[in-house]
Amino acid sequence: MSKQTKKPTPGAHAGTARFHTFNAVLAIDLNDTTAAIVFHHIYMNVERLVENNMVDADGMAWFTVSKLGIIRFLPEFTKSQIETAINKLTANGLLAKKVSNRKNSYTLTDLGWSYYPMLQEEGKIKAPKAEVKADAEEAKSAEKESNTTKPIDKKAFIVSDTAKTVIDYVNQKAGKHFDYAPSYCKNIDYLVAAGGYTKDQMIAVVDHRYEELSGTKECNELMNPSKLFYIKTFEKFLDDVKKDSEITMTPKQLVQDAKEKQKYHLREAKKCQVERLVLETGACDGNLPFDLITTMTPEEMAKDRRKKEVYHLRQADKFANMAKLMKNSQSVK
Repeated sequence: MSKQTKKPTPGAHAGTARFHTFNAVLAIDLNDTTAAIVFHHIYMNVERLVENNMVDADGMAWFTVSKLGIIRFLPEFTKSQIETAINKLTANGLLAKKVSNRKNSYTLTDLGWSYYPMLQEEGKIKAPKAEVKADAEEAKSAEKESNTTKPIDKKAFIVSDTAKTVIDYVNQKAGKHFDYAPSYCKNIDYLVAAGGYTKDQMIAVVDHRYEELSGTKECNELMNPSKLFYIKTFEKFLDDVKKDSEITMTPKQLVQDAKEKQKYHLREAKKCQVERLVLETGACDGNLPFDLITTMTPEEMAKDRRKKEVYHLRQADKFANMAKLMKNSQSVK
């Protein structure tokens, strides 16, 4: 019996386009775009569960779905392709799986989360190592029956001196034993590289947050490095430090701090502008150099980029004015 294949039907679904996004680096590592798309679909659903605090007693977020349920969202794939992709993802230690008679449940492993470093909830969703190992062995035997692929080359992750110092300080301050997880370290390194923040500022935030949270029920959860150094909330934490604590900067440091923030917002504004122009002109259709948000049309995404572009330009102006005022005040003195 010959293998059945889908026949081309050009024009059958024209005007009803659906966009999918995936991590291109993962697709390269797996040599499999289908598996990368399936992985991103599972990641998006697990992240949504975490954001809504829908976790089990161990703090794990599990996405429960059948293969047909995945196909309803990814109709371009067959059940066999979905099954092969999931086997490959578990075989390579990217997914952990709970087996059920009806629907299986999935979550990301530490290696899986490392492909999405900017995560707020990393601490809650680590998969049990024993379960990951069992899943990998089960999936490897299943995958041998279809097609065998080389496992991902797990290169050693280099921990920067800043990330090591800051995480060690969190452990010392909160009495914890957090490791140098890639997502923790990448968040910290991103704050330094893109946000212009310093190691001393991060340590000041740790001190301030611990003083606020010590003795509360939320202390264990919120003193997690994934919470402390999340890019979208760190600036607010630092603002709280400057308002409420004794921490001070020299006038020269304040000017430099404002200039670094101005540069960051100008870079982000330029990035939003480029993406908006690509979306508005239709350039690179089908091969965009950035991720699409599957819940938005290209027109809606262009408007979203415009709003963010305006926001970053206003922030850049704000910090430019702050630097100018502080410099002028120093010259007057």
